[in-house]
Amino acid sequence: MSKHNFYPVELKIQIIKRFLNGESAASLREEFKIP
Repeated sequence: MSKHNFYPVELKIQIIKRFLNGESAASLREEFKIP
């Protein structure tokens, strides 16, 4: 069984803004422990 992680909306928005500002998806996944 896989574990489902819950990410608050505020965190999602912060991550998306950083991605749109040019940060790489790989670095954001590593920082926020997103599979």
